Parts: sequence; C-alpha cells; structure tokens
Amino acid sequence: MREQVIKVRVSSEERLALEERARAARLPLSLLVRNAALGLEIVPAAPTAPEINIEKYGELARLAGNLNQVTHHLNAGHIVATEREKLDLLDRLSMILANVQNLRRDLLGAGK
Repeated sequence: MREQVIKVRVSSEERLALEERARAARLPLSLLVRNAALGLEIVPAAPTAPEINIEKYGELARLAGNLNQVTHHLNAGHIVATEREKLDLLDRLSMILANVQNLRRDLLGAGK
C-alpha cells in the first residue's frame, strides 16, 4: 500500500509536458512521474479509435456474426440449393466476411 507522498516542484512548462506524456500513455500523472522516477519504461498507449468508429466496429461485428450464421446454415443443409449454388454462395460469403474483417481492422487504425 502506498501511503507516502512526495512533493515535487515543476515549472508550468514542465507540468504541461508531463501531463501531455501522461495523456499519451493514458496514465494518471502520478503514475507517469513514479514510473519515470523509478526508471520504468513508459510506453505510449496505442491510439484509440474515435467514438463513431467504435460504434461502427460493433455494427460490423454483428454483421460478421450474421454472415457466420448464414454460412453455418448453408453447411448444415438448412438452405436448399444445388451443390454449385452452395459453393458459389460460400465463396461470396467468404469474400464478404473478409471485407468486413478488413473494414473492422481499418476502423481501429490497424491498417495505418
């Protein structure tokens, strides 16, 4: 348990710089300062996606789930089609699912 307090004086510019580093690493200022003082590595956190992208990411996750359900029903024989039609539909579903997964990664900035 941490019960000791150490006060450190800094200039306004130093405080702004420390706050910016803490924000970039998504750490509380006190944790950033403690880690820096103890010589621990401070790694900036990965950037987060904008709120609208997270919402769209969830929508695409549900769409991918629906595509998987259609594929499952097709493979289980619940969808009446010739073998050629089933293979064609599976190919198309696979392409659509790959595009959805790529779009989900792009929304989170993984493609950058």
